[in-house]
Amino acid sequence: MLLFEGNFGNILYTGDCRLTTECVQSLPKKFVGMKGKVPRCQLDYVFLDCTFRRFHQILPSKHSAIQQVINCIWKHPDAPVMYLTCDLLNQEEILANVSQTFGSKIYVDKASNPDCFQALTLTFPDIISEDSSSCFQVLDGFPKLYERAKAKLLEAHAHCQPAPLIIRPSAQWYACVEEFLKNESQRKLRMNEAVRDQFGVWHVCYSTHSSKEELEWALQLLVPKWLVSTTPSCREMELDFVKKHCFGNQVAPNDPIWKLLDIATEGSLDVDVSIKGVSGSPMVEEHTQTYSQPQFEPVKVSTGLKGIIKLSPSSKKSDIIWKSETWSPRF
Repeated sequence: MLLFEGNFGNILYTGDCRLTTECVQSLPKKFVGMKGKVPRCQLDYVFLDCTFRRFHQILPSKHSAIQQVINCIWKHPDAPVMYLTCDLLNQEEILANVSQTFGSKIYVDKASNPDCFQALTLTFPDIISEDSSSCFQVLDGFPKLYERAKAKLLEAHAHCQPAPLIIRPSAQWYACVEEFLKNESQRKLRMNEAVRDQFGVWHVCYSTHSSKEELEWALQLLVPKWLVSTTPSCREMELDFVKKHCFGNQVAPNDPIWKLLDIATEGSLDVDVSIKGVSGSPMVEEHTQTYSQPQFEPVKVSTGLKGIIKLSPSSKKSDIIWKSETWSPRF
């Protein structure tokens, strides 16, 4: 999480940081108000991760989720190999705790997973093993996790060996279940222990993103003037806080936000235009969605602005997606 202060305004970039109580309270007190009151020093822009803006359940803490991973391993003593799909940033702590608890190093294939290997080299170098026969191994989690899991399970069956344990610490599966299952009773998955799906993969709700409840709570305390979504398809517009406060006004052509996003504006103020696909991130290939392996939709962003907008060459590389209007607090 990054905080900037200058003549361009006060800017908070949350990144993948979960806006827990501890996280928000760690910010300078002048930027954090009380519910119903604007902070002494108001943030001009908040770049917010809204990945789980539809996820209504209470997410386990990081410590609780890591303990669930460890408990799941304890409950499967016969598994000859423990595959942990912890190849993404912010999951290194899971591997470190598993290594410390069981006194074993973890194999990471440097050739097939160089990013994970490099991240662990910088954070927890002592837990890395280059022995491919190690009982603890990192497995690529996304995409095609189920293809790899099926191959591992079939291989063990063919050799008459006990099935390996495959654990995926991620909240994506839980969020997808909540979104696609219509029966409310089915949506309420266990959050206090690992859950096995029909493909034999064990899921633990370990999240580096905030739930809807956490996002709403944090925004009530931060009360930003502007909100900039860092996730596709204007997902922040589904938040209650944004619906209440962020409609009705236009972004001025000379607003500093355009310079921050490296977007040049010029021309008449009488022309309405829209921005589509501002993000430079490659679109995700469409697949048939199931709740077992969620796929995110292609980026499609649309917002009404005054003025003719021209993207500068460097702005095409931006991963930031804009969709918000200014608002005045009404309490």
